[in-house]
Amino acid sequence: MNRKSLFVIAAIIIVTCLFAGCPNDSSGGDDTKVKVHKPYGNGTYTGDLTGVGEGYGDGIGGYKDVTVTLHLVNGVINSVAVSHNETAAVGGVLINKVRPLIIEANSFEVDALTKATAIYTREALLEAGEEALSKIPY
Repeated sequence: MNRKSLFVIAAIIIVTCLFAGCPNDSSGGDDTKVKVHKPYGNGTYTGDLTGVGEGYGDGIGGYKDVTVTLHLVNGVINSVAVSHNETAAVGGVLINKVRPLIIEANSFEVDALTKATAIYTREALLEAGEEALSKIPY
């Protein structure tokens, strides 16, 4: 084989290895099944709770905080606000996809989050959500 043929074969192998089995988004698939969690705080808590997790950021300048603010009404998550510096095309996609699922499930235990391939963003959201929910007075 000549050098050109070897180069083409090597390039095909590299591209195949890079993209084999990778989903086309950072959510880890399109599984949107949710299990609804019971109301928090004995179903009576209403208020805002904030938690912070350590995300990857934009990859420049070290890790950045991901801040989650939850608004609960009678122990049910009514809204999820996320402040972050995650890369828009990776972590940002995950955040936008899971926010409505978190509200629907009344929990951070949603498949799209627990199976996400945006690992740092996933962990930051879980950490921030758990911290926020831990502040509910029972």
